[in-house]
Amino acid sequence: MATTVRASNTPFAVDVETGKDYIWCACGQSKSQPFCDGSHKRPVI
Repeated sequence: MATTVRASNTPFAVDVETGKDYIWCACGQSKSQPFCDGSHKRPVI
């Protein structure tokens, strides 16, 4: 199993739009942290 990567050690603000869906990155490999960019397929356990 791949090791997860922490996006940040501290909280950070992100801008989101009302009505738009966002997928949280569970593996930490996304280039658009903290959201998933779909480049890594890993089941959420």
